[in-house]
Amino acid sequence: MHAYKNTNSLKPFIILLSGILIVLSVLPIYLGINTLSAKVFGDFSIVIMNLLALGILIYTAWLSFKNNKGTYKPWLMFVIGQSFYALAELLYLASDFSTNNYSLIADPTFMITYPFFIIGILLFIKKPFKLQTKVFLDLIITIASTFFILYFLLIEPRIQLKGLLSTFSGLLYIFLDISLLFVVLTLLVSKNKKISELTVLFLLATVFSQILGDLVFAYNNLDPNLFYQWLSTIMYMLSPSFTALAAVSFVKNVNLDLSLTSFSKILKPERSWQSYIPLVLVLFTYSLLFISKTVDKVLIGCVGVIITLIVIRELISLDELKKTHKDLKKNKELIEKSEQQLNFISSNMMDLITESNEAFVYKYVNNSSHSFLGYKPEEIMGNNLYDFVYPEDVEIVQRSVETAIKNHSSERVQYRCKKSAGDHVWVETIRKPIFNNENKFKGFICSTRDISAQKENEIIVQDSLKEKEMLLREIHHRVKNNLQIVSSLLNLQSYHVDEEEALDVLTESKNRIKTMALVHEELYRSPNLTNISFNEYLERLVSNLFYSYGINKQNITPKFHMEEIKIGIDTAIPCGLIVNELVTNSLKYAFTDDMTGNIEVNLKADGDMYAMKVADNGVGLPADIEPENVETLGLQLVANLVKQLDGNFEINRANGTEFQITFPEQEYTKRV
Repeated sequence: MHAYKNTNSLKPFIILLSGILIVLSVLPIYLGINTLSAKVFGDFSIVIMNLLALGILIYTAWLSFKNNKGTYKPWLMFVIGQSFYALAELLYLASDFSTNNYSLIADPTFMITYPFFIIGILLFIKKPFKLQTKVFLDLIITIASTFFILYFLLIEPRIQLKGLLSTFSGLLYIFLDISLLFVVLTLLVSKNKKISELTVLFLLATVFSQILGDLVFAYNNLDPNLFYQWLSTIMYMLSPSFTALAAVSFVKNVNLDLSLTSFSKILKPERSWQSYIPLVLVLFTYSLLFISKTVDKVLIGCVGVIITLIVIRELISLDELKKTHKDLKKNKELIEKSEQQLNFISSNMMDLITESNEAFVYKYVNNSSHSFLGYKPEEIMGNNLYDFVYPEDVEIVQRSVETAIKNHSSERVQYRCKKSAGDHVWVETIRKPIFNNENKFKGFICSTRDISAQKENEIIVQDSLKEKEMLLREIHHRVKNNLQIVSSLLNLQSYHVDEEEALDVLTESKNRIKTMALVHEELYRSPNLTNISFNEYLERLVSNLFYSYGINKQNITPKFHMEEIKIGIDTAIPCGLIVNELVTNSLKYAFTDDMTGNIEVNLKADGDMYAMKVADNGVGLPADIEPENVETLGLQLVANLVKQLDGNFEINRANGTEFQITFPEQEYTKRV
């Protein structure tokens, strides 16, 4: 569908063209219509208008070649035809200034223009082209009527006055004019065309102006009259003017303004205005019987032929009406059958199907309402949908209704409906809003299903889930307690050990166990039992280590720069053990005697990875210790745990010791 503009964009050009035509039409009267100068000026005006039309057609063809190749060839044919037409008018103008009779060359030149115009018009029709029989008969009646009108007004007087031989040129002009009229009317009635209807109407006006000009010109030859000469000049100026308007309407993409009431009524399919054209021409042909001074048998025969064509057309119309009536009757039976089938299906559906208007009042309710809510359909219809919603769920339903209208989309909502017995039933409703062509809300179509059994199952599942959650919390609690017992046993054992090395081993083992116990304690306290707040966990872990080694925080200060991050147990335990080993190593070896300093723990997320840093500003790690070659148990444990996390770590010895560790979140692996 083309996005056409309205006719307002054509007004400046129409005003300009009308002004030129008025000036060129009035000047001959001012000069004196009976003078030779007026005739020369008239011929000169026709040449000017044709050259103007030619220039506009050339621009239109160039623009079509550049932007719309599908219409380039038709406009090119118009350019060629208009070029020959302008040349013929120049030859007529030259005859006014010369003793040579250039009109003998001008007439054949005029006739050459017609095939190009006819081909151009036919090229505007899209394929495939279909023409209804009735429309085809309308065209035949139009052409026949036009031919008979021109024959009796133009040719017959020539035969009587000048003989048959002198009328050959006139007959040929009539044939070409009628052929041109036929193809324009064919384009007009075609539904598949490459140009707007307004452009076609301008082309039709071009053809009518040309035919009227030829008719007046021919009468002027039979009975020379200065008024006929002036009138034919105006018609011959109008013809290229309408051609120019057709080209401009195409370039500006203008069509008829169908928003106007008059046009919308005229263009309705049931009152197709094109079908009035044959009627007008037939009436005009029939009026020739009254205008003619003597009733000519040939004229009566011609009118009879046209009437016969009209009768045939009406018979075809009657046949089409019978077929249409038969199809309508068949369609009505199919619709009634479909409605019965639809009523049968909706009446036997388990779901409750309803329709409400824009005020949410029920217009239709199927028979499922009785088994569903205990109400008959007629007891529900006429009531508001909120009348059957459980009071505590009204707000939920209102939000669903507002969202559906706002988003122009279906909404699914679960709520409770009141039953006739006074109890309620859990339902799920899919609510689809209805809008008219003006996008105005008109109501809802709803499908409601009983989900009481589903809700009961949900309660069972929720109870089972709570039971398992309690059990899981109890497991974490007991694991934490058991690890705490082991830590306490190691603590008791340390009181009976005198060797410093053995005491260090027991203390480190105790802290590792506390690290793991702390994870289970955090999980026990966590709302979802699947992950813990890792930043809070690390702060507690470091504080426990400071307490375990009796570190004064005024001498060695812990610093934390951590984002809010939640991770699962599979990642938390190895990470916690890594931090335990690195902070323990800093507390034991980074600061000697009365040294003061900081231990820094950083944690942040970096896409799918986590970056963790443990650093101190103590004496620094010996240069011979590398990540890939460590002998101490603590750093071996760190290396193994980083590998377990699919991560990597680096050591920076500038200004103390800094461990940079990156690792991803570990996915849960099912245990057998």
